Amino acid sequence: MPPAGMSGKMLWIDLSKPSYEIRDVPEEWYEKYLGGNGFATKILFDMVKERVEPLSAENPVVITPGVFNALPVPTGGKCQITSVSPLTGTFSDSTSGSPIGAEIKHAGYDALVIVGKAERPTYVVIRNEKVEFKDATPLWGMTTHDTQEEIRRIEGDRRMIVASIGPAGERLVRFACVDSDHRQFGRGGLGAVWGYKNLKALAVRGTLSVRPKDPRRALELLKRWTETMKESPAYRDDTKYGTGEFLEWMNRERGTFPTRNWREGVFKEREKIDPYYWAPRYSIKNKACYGCCKPV
Repeated sequence: MPPAGMSGKMLWIDLSKPSYEIRDVPEEWYEKYLGGNGFATKILFDMVKERVEPLSAENPVVITPGVFNALPVPTGGKCQITSVSPLTGTFSDSTSGSPIGAEIKHAGYDALVIVGKAERPTYVVIRNEKVEFKDATPLWGMTTHDTQEEIRRIEGDRRMIVASIGPAGERLVRFACVDSDHRQFGRGGLGAVWGYKNLKALAVRGTLSVRPKDPRRALELLKRWTETMKESPAYRDDTKYGTGEFLEWMNRERGTFPTRNWREGVFKEREKIDPYYWAPRYSIKNKACYGCCKPV
């Protein structure tokens, strides 16, 4: 039996046929790899035995919600996309705070694996155990935002969560991202992998329950740890500026800011990417990641 909060199921999608298959997650995986990045790394390691061309039908895309996704855990709403990067030619995982991970869990899956290449632009719709492959030709060329809005209109479901690529991914730009609900899977150019596969978007609508083993105890811990976080001196600024709040600290105090593909740990031209610079000039309102305990 899978642990509470997990389904024990993976969805494998083959764009070439197109077809799909629901598979069981090996029970020992939960103890060895937990889920999320652990599952994705295991799947990619098993599937890519030799060097694979990133922009090819053989390069798999693995999408894994974090272990705590869809559960009442502060900042537990992260999801990963993992593949071989067209930017580096090696393993790449990119994390986002989009609600797509929780929706995948609510659809009944602990992981999605996408292989092959569609004959024409395609978007995939997942509604629990029902999976459909739809023509995305009319969407080709649209921005990520417009694509997501149009798919919700076509499918007649405003609550559907959509992840999509834009023109950069379609044109195989090697640093193209995947966007979902204004949250980006930005590392490694995985949007180009989707573009090569003619995968314009993934749309998910899940209606299944995801429950911890002891909901009452989980709620007690949630309240306690949320209050602990709120008491931290960093809470106010972190809430106001998000992850960018750590930019100056990582550069000036730690020297661990990933610069020029980790060749350096300090970005000297950081002033204009510092939220203290751009937030007063450009911010309209704040929007928290899914499951964040700091939604202001």
